[in-house]
Amino acid sequence: MKKLYRGLLLVLSIAGFLALNGCTAVQEQVNPTQINSQWLNQSVTFDQKTITGILVVAVSSDPTTQRLYEDITSTTFTLNGIPSEPVYKYLSPGSGLLLQNGGLNLPILRQAAKNAKASDILVITFNGVKNQTVYNPGVTWGPDPFWGGPFGPGPFMGPGPFMGPGPMWGGWAIPPSVTTNQYLVSNIQLLLAKDYQTLWTASFTTLLEQFSNEKTIELYSQLLVQKLLSNGFMIPLQTPSYQIKAPVLNPGVTPAP
Repeated sequence: MKKLYRGLLLVLSIAGFLALNGCTAVQEQVNPTQINSQWLNQSVTFDQKTITGILVVAVSSDPTTQRLYEDITSTTFTLNGIPSEPVYKYLSPGSGLLLQNGGLNLPILRQAAKNAKASDILVITFNGVKNQTVYNPGVTWGPDPFWGGPFGPGPFMGPGPFMGPGPMWGGWAIPPSVTTNQYLVSNIQLLLAKDYQTLWTASFTTLLEQFSNEKTIELYSQLLVQKLLSNGFMIPLQTPSYQIKAPVLNPGVTPAP
């Protein structure tokens, strides 16, 4: 009976382990981007924390990646009540936003922010891809203690066509495995458009190839919105332009058919 009890405990432990790992995997799938660290300028005033518009700038050598991040991020922000525009819409042909040393061309960026009527500039910088190897030692489940002892060979549980040694009751094993995940490392800077004062900066890692590029960037942008609001940045109360307004009816007037 002791062995059976120990066996049941082991079964429950393994089931709990697998369930816990399954829950962790599900949580990680919700958003492949995680924040690593952040810094908030503690000296900013109430007015400086009020955002009336954001110009989104993605710094990348790949023009496709740049356009996708700028478009999807600005759209996600706007749908969450933060008017936003991608910087490329406000750059004249041939104008270089990046300097040879990799820095931003501030006069051009200042003019783009002015044309977009942005109070703030959000700069997304990519710092390469890192690999992370995960080793899973596996699990081995032998025939003992589940079917040994008093429930071992005998007239009821002994060898036979149903309960004898075999693939069902002779034990099983999950073999060891090695998985390599790729993570995109990025950094965010929120600047005041009028003087380029840094208000907030944060670093992120994004698990790649879990979703499509578009879905991954959308979830990345949603996380940015959450972090902006949780850090005390405010958006003036207003009805978003995309929201359909309900008609205002006068109780004393019958609406026309």
